Amino acid sequence: MVREVVLIVSKSVLSDDIDEIIDRLRPSLAPLQGCDIVDLLPGNGLWSAKINEALKPRRHLLVEPYYDAGFSSFLDPLLAEEKRNFTLVKWIGLSDLLSPKKYIEAGLLPDQKDLLPTSEPRRHEVNNSLLILNQSLVQHTRALLAKAATARDQITDNAGAAITRDGFHRAGIVRTLGWLPDDEKHVILPRHVGTRMKTSMLLEWAFQTHEVAGSAIETQQKNRDTELDHKSSIKVLQRMKEAGIHIDPERLDETPRHIVQTQAESEAGLSDEELFAKVYSNAHGKTANEILREELEAEYAAGKFIMRLNRPKKEAVYDQTPEQIAKARKLGKLRTADKDWQKWRVLFNEMIREERDIHTQMKTLEANPDLDEESRKAQLDILNARQEALNTSAGKLSLKETTRFSFLAEDTRLFLAEPQILAWDKRPYEPLITKPTSFYPQRKPLALLDFQAPRQDFPLTSRQIRYMEHMLHVSALSITAPVTQMLDTLAPNAAEKLIPQCPSIRDFDKGGSPNIAQLKVRSLSIEMFVELARAWDAWAFAPEPVEMARSLMWSRREKNGTYGHR
Repeated sequence: MVREVVLIVSKSVLSDDIDEIIDRLRPSLAPLQGCDIVDLLPGNGLWSAKINEALKPRRHLLVEPYYDAGFSSFLDPLLAEEKRNFTLVKWIGLSDLLSPKKYIEAGLLPDQKDLLPTSEPRRHEVNNSLLILNQSLVQHTRALLAKAATARDQITDNAGAAITRDGFHRAGIVRTLGWLPDDEKHVILPRHVGTRMKTSMLLEWAFQTHEVAGSAIETQQKNRDTELDHKSSIKVLQRMKEAGIHIDPERLDETPRHIVQTQAESEAGLSDEELFAKVYSNAHGKTANEILREELEAEYAAGKFIMRLNRPKKEAVYDQTPEQIAKARKLGKLRTADKDWQKWRVLFNEMIREERDIHTQMKTLEANPDLDEESRKAQLDILNARQEALNTSAGKLSLKETTRFSFLAEDTRLFLAEPQILAWDKRPYEPLITKPTSFYPQRKPLALLDFQAPRQDFPLTSRQIRYMEHMLHVSALSITAPVTQMLDTLAPNAAEKLIPQCPSIRDFDKGGSPNIAQLKVRSLSIEMFVELARAWDAWAFAPEPVEMARSLMWSRREKNGTYGHR
């Protein structure tokens, strides 16, 4: 029986990869020295051995239900080393992997009795006495783990336990290091607003999530405007410099690698704006995408990869390496890109800047106590006229242009918010780039995600948590709808009653917008959801979550023309 396990090709490649990952994590692992480790499905045990060496835990549970199915030869040498405190757990069922009660009752975690359901949950705390290593997230094959949840399901459950302080998080947030299929990371840790869904919003609420290592292979979900990607990487590389984090440029993704190389070739002391201008275009004025397309066209002409337009046999396309497939996709995207996109982007950015300027001036106007009422009204009329003109311009865009403008405006708003809204933009370092050949069997590459306690813990009552969870659940059904529509789906006139109580929703500096009708659910920050939950709790006529769910069910049946059971 074969299961995908981490880094097992040749000992030299493996060791280098894992050692570099451990070095990246080492400073943040210091508080976990001597902790207990629950290691879920360790497989070949190489990752487990390296973590054990770095942390010297008091107990290290190797939870491997498939020990007798081919993994005994990997794990037996580790179990023979008494000083490293390894203990094999092969009897636990797959459904109980994340149930601390089973481990405590079996005497495997005697120092973690605060995790029992009878203990009082500890909110606003971090539990550094425990670490979870989770490789069960990499399971692709339902035949092997027929009842195992997908990576997204498991991560959602873990986030829910962290929010409610249940399970392993009862005595405080427990750090989790989890490997998962690389092509699933963009839903869990989205890089642009189009892939920001309920799962990623829950994670933003429950944890701060970082990608430690992953593939550079481009997926269809990674398609934010390249200007924002470059600006994001410039900020992250500055954070790495301040934290003393160094990484070989060859182990960086394309965008940060290009920035590092440009910095090395440029004079010292460039501002972020000067560095961006230098990185984004070369001496001939070509954009990064234009340069990349020329390189890919040359490789394609040399027969280094195949595209579907050649109408080859289907097998020929999929027999290519992941890198070749990624290059074919990228060239296809660049070829089909709108030739007028650069022109439209200039217009869209002008519209975005105009909207921000209007909002900034409105805030200044509201904060000026010395202005007489007549002057205030005159200036407000001017700003409202500018906003009306902007809305008229947006209304003249075609459907395709409106979609593009909406994505760019939302991505820009989330990027410029303080604090930034996407967890990807708040990353403390660029992920270490791995290759498919670093994994066994050599199929899809994996990504290592680090789930830690959130930077900001919002104190909510259990009732407010239920409201917020329900709003996030409903947001999954209407992620692209305006926030007003989502709220009115929950209860009549909810938007009218709640939005005035949530200042961040209208605040550009926090990722909101004064133009509420255009603000979509997928753009809401966790702070905005928290404000809505608190406002809902304070609303005298707010329905209970059960009533909200019943109302939602009937409104959907009415919309679909079905009542009762089919």
